[in-house]
Amino acid sequence: MCVLDVEGVQQVDIIGYSMGSQVARQLAADHPSRVSSLVLGGIGTSEQFARWGARAVREALIDGISVDDPVLDGLLTAAAALPLESRLALAACAEGMAQHPVTAIPDVSTLVVTGELDHIAEGADRLA
Repeated sequence: MCVLDVEGVQQVDIIGYSMGSQVARQLAADHPSRVSSLVLGGIGTSEQFARWGARAVREALIDGISVDDPVLDGLLTAAAALPLESRLALAACAEGMAQHPVTAIPDVSTLVVTGELDHIAEGADRLA
């Protein structure tokens, strides 16, 4: 909210995808008067990093240890090409999200966008 305050912006429309959707969801829940509408993509109601285990995510990102979950493996395979600093940052974000899952259902106009085969977005119908 500090950025909005400094810029003198009273209300915003927010679009988030994946982890960004979780951040946007919490922001809208905490400050509903500042968010006029919300678009959430690629998420559901389940905190995937908590389900997968932050330690497994970190080990895969930093040490290259493979994981058994095919959805997580696909995500981390793409991330493996990132520089080490980016993988460390992603591992830290995963740990934070796993320890503090977003459970809020914002009371603002919200559109939830997911693919029908998107396993990461499990529970999106309940969120919508």
